[in-house]
Amino acid sequence: MKKMNKEGFSLIELVIAMAVTVVVMSGIITLIAYSTRSMNLTQARAALQDQAKDSVNHISTRVMEGGSVTPYDDVIAGDGKTRGALLIQNTKVKEDGTEEFTWYLYWVSAGTASGDPDMLCFAPLADLAVETSQPPIPDEYEKKDKDDKLTYLAALIPAVESAGMQKGHLLCDDVTKFECKVQQNEDPADSTIKVGRESLAVSITLKDDKSEFTCDKEITMRNQKRG
Repeated sequence: MKKMNKEGFSLIELVIAMAVTVVVMSGIITLIAYSTRSMNLTQARAALQDQAKDSVNHISTRVMEGGSVTPYDDVIAGDGKTRGALLIQNTKVKEDGTEEFTWYLYWVSAGTASGDPDMLCFAPLADLAVETSQPPIPDEYEKKDKDDKLTYLAALIPAVESAGMQKGHLLCDDVTKFECKVQQNEDPADSTIKVGRESLAVSITLKDDKSEFTCDKEITMRNQKRG
């Protein structure tokens, strides 16, 4: 009868088998880690996209219905830093023929705690004045120039932040840029003359520790008179 070979694996064979196993497992672990990281980055970017687009759509609705807009890039916040803001005027003609003005404000606010990211907030201007016990909107505010309007905002916004009320008006957070600029087409025959309706170019950049996204949109102010 033929004897069975009872010899096991040699030491060299075991070492080779272990080395191959380590290489294969390392590849699998690396692939899983890469896939997980890619998925987290994709989800983070998608979340930022949704926030930015929702915010721009919110602004777009107000701008298209508004009678005028006043963008700022130098509004003073409660921490002494300058941040962007957008003031929108809505005009309603009452039955007696007089005009009634409603003001809405978008502004970039500091976080409620040290180290928190900036946030984009929104509120009717009159509501902010009541919440912070600040003076009401000045008479004939619609007739004041950009700097005079800013004087009122420069007192109101820090009051909101010092009271920690900005979270109640949060539109989106992780904001690193909020810029608005009024634009109008030039007359082909004379570049110094502006024609057509004005539009508002809005740019919002959101950034967290995983991703960054910028949303740009040009919004036609349809209630503006043509030039």
